[in-house]
Amino acid sequence: MLLARALALQRVPHRVSAAQEAFFVVPKPCRYTSTAQAGTRQQWRASGSRATRIAAFSLLATGATIYYLRHQDLRIREHQELAVARSAAISDPLDVLNPAEMAKGKHLRAMPLPVLLRSYLVYALSSSGFIVEQSPKIISALETVRDTVPLVGPLVWSTFAGVMRNTFFAHYVGGETVPGCFGLMDELEKEGCSAMLNYSVEKDASTAAQSGIIDENVEEIHRAIVASGHAGRARSTWVAIKITGLVHNPGLIQRASEALASSTAYQRGQLAVSADTLFPAGPALSEQDHVDLDSLLEGLRKACSQAKALGVRVAIDSEQSWYHPAIDHIHDLLAIEFNRVEAPPDLRKPGFLARWIWGDRIPLTPSSVPPTVFNTFQCYRKDTEERLSISLARSVQLNHSLGVKLVRGAYADTERARALAAGLKTSPVWDSKPETDACYDRCAAICVERVDHDLNTARGQWSPGIGILIATHNATSVKRMLTDLRARKLIMNAGARLDVSEEVRGRICFAQLLGMSDALTFALSQLFSGSETVPSYNTATSISPYPVSPLPIVAKYIPYGPLDRALPYLIRRAQENRSVLTGADGSGRGGASDERRLIGAEIRRRFL
Repeated sequence: MLLARALALQRVPHRVSAAQEAFFVVPKPCRYTSTAQAGTRQQWRASGSRATRIAAFSLLATGATIYYLRHQDLRIREHQELAVARSAAISDPLDVLNPAEMAKGKHLRAMPLPVLLRSYLVYALSSSGFIVEQSPKIISALETVRDTVPLVGPLVWSTFAGVMRNTFFAHYVGGETVPGCFGLMDELEKEGCSAMLNYSVEKDASTAAQSGIIDENVEEIHRAIVASGHAGRARSTWVAIKITGLVHNPGLIQRASEALASSTAYQRGQLAVSADTLFPAGPALSEQDHVDLDSLLEGLRKACSQAKALGVRVAIDSEQSWYHPAIDHIHDLLAIEFNRVEAPPDLRKPGFLARWIWGDRIPLTPSSVPPTVFNTFQCYRKDTEERLSISLARSVQLNHSLGVKLVRGAYADTERARALAAGLKTSPVWDSKPETDACYDRCAAICVERVDHDLNTARGQWSPGIGILIATHNATSVKRMLTDLRARKLIMNAGARLDVSEEVRGRICFAQLLGMSDALTFALSQLFSGSETVPSYNTATSISPYPVSPLPIVAKYIPYGPLDRALPYLIRRAQENRSVLTGADGSGRGGASDERRLIGAEIRRRFL
């Protein structure tokens, strides 16, 4: 109020009354002695006016900035709270792996009705333990009739073969040749799945007395690798190899294992690993055995060389424990040559300048390139964790990345029977399924921890790396591993799907057999389909010296081969995977009986 009155008086000084003059101090006009003094006074007044304006503007700008920042902070908080509320409302992407969710049969919606009917019949027969057990005798009887009864015998066999071709063979086998599998591989690739090809021809029992290598089977592996690579499918193809399937007499591999077991240098881990000294000399192996083993290794080296050049991955299949030492040794020889990773000198021991520029974000070494050769670890064996740890240590020692194919195992009954016949006090395999499951989950956790260590903890430290193929039909184990990967920020939620970094995409893959656990394969492919690859240090514009791997995260194991020679394989697989085919409800394994119920519900839905 007083300030307003003072300003009003300044605007009309000639009308100030005596009373007002007594109350206010009204300045009298000043007389300047010179024009210079008057100009100086005016400059002071102009300078003060500019300073006042600048100060006022600064205060106004500061206040506006503070207001904007506080308002923006409130908006950010509101946005974060809304995002949290929305994320709470959205279900966990991994819920698709719950039994109740997988039981909805979403993977069957696009399946043609004839395929549904065929699958229902196949699953109904596969879930019968009696048929699975008696199938070898049935096949043997029909073969006897074919070979001994004129006219009728061949007709009966031809009818049986036609039924098998359009039922079990069509369901569990991809085709008779690799090109015959290309249509299926194309369909899988559209769904984000890679293919693992396996020439599923069992050894002819009549040739068991022969020695040497089965050249036809070795050449078929070469053809599979070359055909896949030249067809443009190398980046999404695996080839599985069963070592005993490449020799006429598996006793050769057993004798090689015995020679290694009796070698003191091998037991101490001091055996020279080179192509020149494949196996130690000793009474267990004859001179011809060494020649045959050299031929076997040479054929495998040729196959792995082709695979590495074309980007195809090679997985050595699991076998019985008495073959393990030789198979592990062969894997080591191949891994040293084809999984070898040389760290650049400047990254092996980064200097001060590199650490000053990149800090903890020093580029990774070429170890993120997935291994070419994978070895199989069977978790039903009690020594698998120790064997895995030894293999990890040896991979670092020998400077090669380690490819791990993790399975539960399919020879438990055979292992127990052999241990009992040998008079062993304890079986080499776990006594119960829960123990096997626990071992599998522990081994998977070890592998995930190693991936996390390579990608995060050890940045700037050289490591040969690891690649993991999780071969399982157990949705519970898959979900547990994905939860671990997400907790370590190796994968991330992206709405209803999962985003994967480039390094992880090149290191981890999940696989199931063709015709089995399709609900799990479908759920995994949906989780990762359309997911964006999270940017990382391993990009085209990165200073990282190695390429990005486009390896898919889901795969199907596809057997192939001529019908008459693949039938024994189908029977053996059915017997080995009996627990999966007859999987119990809620076991997380799936099973033929579960699949049959889902397919039956889908058929009823379409008709009703």
